[in-house]
Amino acid sequence: MSDYKKQHYIPEFYLKAWCDPSSPQDYEPYLWIASKDGSNIKPKAPSNIFHETDLYTIKIDGKRDLSIEKNLAQIEGEFSDIRRNKLEKHLMLNIQDKIIICAFAAAMYSRTLANGERWKPIWNDVANQTADIMRKFTEWRENATPEQLESYIPSMSSKDSSVITYEEIKEVADEPLKLLIPTQFKILIPLFLKLDLAIIETSTSPGFITSDDPCVWFDSQLPNYSRLAGRALISPTIEIHLPISPSQCIFLSRRGEKGYINLSNFGPLREIKSVTEVNWRTRMKSNKYFIVNKKIILAKWFTFYQS
Repeated sequence: MSDYKKQHYIPEFYLKAWCDPSSPQDYEPYLWIASKDGSNIKPKAPSNIFHETDLYTIKIDGKRDLSIEKNLAQIEGEFSDIRRNKLEKHLMLNIQDKIIICAFAAAMYSRTLANGERWKPIWNDVANQTADIMRKFTEWRENATPEQLESYIPSMSSKDSSVITYEEIKEVADEPLKLLIPTQFKILIPLFLKLDLAIIETSTSPGFITSDDPCVWFDSQLPNYSRLAGRALISPTIEIHLPISPSQCIFLSRRGEKGYINLSNFGPLREIKSVTEVNWRTRMKSNKYFIVNKKIILAKWFTFYQS
């Protein structure tokens, strides 16, 4: 990566957990990327997907501010250590571990292209309303009397650093992630920490899938498909899941479930149903693609709540 220009919105280290175990030794390890509707699936190396040029780079006076990219990289490194040294070994987690896990989940929710797309219409509305106000002010100024203009001069000359200009609003509307990531990150981590943390596990194949928008919020109080629209963290039935490998998935809720939960302990039928529901949620929440560690697409990932 030259000067951090190639920036992954789904981290490469994270995706490597889904590499097909049967990849030939003389090939770069690959995973299987499928279109959201399941009509197409093909092998791709994790380094070649889910990235944009300077996605998180802030440009100031011709210089590149890489603080967001570097902060995300630090979170990735800390979580990677926990996944390798604790989660994969089923070791007990302390409060610092939970903070890092919640920080990683918050980052995975905030950093995706899909998250930016969800906010673009809102900021575009703000930009359009601001442009309309500016147009009306220009018309007023052109027709104002000298006395009216003189009375307005003090507020016009005020240099309040808290005032956001139209150019700044338009910049956020065009590239919302650069504002969203730091803002959502600070809000979500303390809220995630109030939830119960469990690591659910499966030995089924292909196990948990992931996607280009993998941190899923789900509210069982809402009916069927609209359950994925539930985004209120104060809801007593909110459930948040983030697959971290085909065999493990982070699960945040208020259900009192904590620690490692091996689904195989509940019997094969219950395990398959639970994994299928998680995968249905993951695929439904995906923006354009979902990821599997084998060339497998199951119909239940599309029809779980219809059956």
